[in-house]
Amino acid sequence: MIIRSLLGAAALALVAGTASAQVTGPVESGADRQMCMDVEGSGIAPGTAINVFSCNGTDAQSWTVAPNAFNTATVTFTSNLSGRPVPGCLTVSGAPVDGASVVIDNCLPFSSNQAFYPTQSNDAYQFASEAAPTLCLTATGLSNNAPIELRDCDSQSGEVMWHLSGSL
Repeated sequence: MIIRSLLGAAALALVAGTASAQVTGPVESGADRQMCMDVEGSGIAPGTAINVFSCNGTDAQSWTVAPNAFNTATVTFTSNLSGRPVPGCLTVSGAPVDGASVVIDNCLPFSSNQAFYPTQSNDAYQFASEAAPTLCLTATGLSNNAPIELRDCDSQSGEVMWHLSGSL
């Protein structure tokens, strides 16, 4: 398993390259572009779940996806939700294992749980966790409030793909 993880990280780094642009706007599901990455209930507290929800144009669905300052092969998702005393970043909660939940938390420098390797396929991206490169941000369903979790990147389903409003 360790060898697979190391090989996965190297392969992703080679495929992903360096993210060079910043994109701001909704992050839409690759399986259904009417479903967006959403901060549950527009919550501002650290630990608030990140789910998919019908795209509605609210701040809870506005993200800035930008190159990570400490590893430019990765990107960080920063919420544009107003009312937070400090910026909130999309964060793998706890250990980066298959099925780990994704939440909003205070942005931390050097946090591998807040950095993701982007890999583009046509007009969509897959985002692998820097902390566990064989696991990707995945919508667990396409109904309102379906959680976003880390799941195996090898899945061919659209739930591991995401559309941005521009190119990285």
